[in-house]
Amino acid sequence: MDNIHIAHDGKDHIATIRDDPPLLDPTKTD
Repeated sequence: MDNIHIAHDGKDHIATIRDDPPLLDPTKTD
């Protein structure tokens, strides 16, 4: 459940269990 693309702050990124900012989650690469 880590390959779900959702709209966040106007950009799409991979959401994990909770909606954390990409800056705090190294697994989210833009």
